Amino acid sequence: MPAPLLLDLSHTCHTRARTGIQRVSRALRRELGAAAQPVTHDPYAGVWRPLARWEEANLTAPGSAGRRGARWPWSARARGWLAA
Repeated sequence: MPAPLLLDLSHTCHTRARTGIQRVSRALRRELGAAAQPVTHDPYAGVWRPLARWEEANLTAPGSAGRRGARWPWSARARGWLAA
């Protein structure tokens, strides 16, 4: 079995912005489907990991965000700090 393709969605899964790179990242995720494993770098835990449900939901959320920056909820930060 070939090694899985890891798709880094670290920024895109933490924002609902719909600008250039976010559109490309979402399109790649949609087109690659199960052929790629979406991952994110968790700076609070200091590890690469698969996306959590809330991060997957950000990728498919309708509409756009008022801000383009990536945002980490406090609960995700706390889980990372406790895991580190």
